[in-house]
Amino acid sequence: MVGLDPGARLQEALQRDPAGARDRRTRQQHTAVVQTNRRVLAIETSCDETAAAVIASGPRLLSNVIRAQDALHAPYGGVVPEIAARAHLQTL
Repeated sequence: MVGLDPGARLQEALQRDPAGARDRRTRQQHTAVVQTNRRVLAIETSCDETAAAVIASGPRLLSNVIRAQDALHAPYGGVVPEIAARAHLQTL
C-alpha cells in the first residue's frame, strides 16, 4: 500500500520547506488562542425536564437553566410521553 497515505506528501513538503515550519508554528499558536476562547452549549432532556448550559474555557459556567414539566403532568398522576415531547419542543 505504498503511496496511499494522503498525509505523507504534506509531511514531506513541510520537512523540505522552512516556511512551512513557520506556518505550522503560527497555526499552533492560533489554535491555542481559539481553544482558550471556546464556548460549549450543553443541552440535556430527561422524560420531564429540559436543561441548557453555556460553559466557557477555564471551565467557567456562564449560564445554566432548567425547565421542569411537573405542572403539566400533575393532573395525570405521572409523566405523559406525548405531553413531555411537545413541551421539550416548545422549550428548545
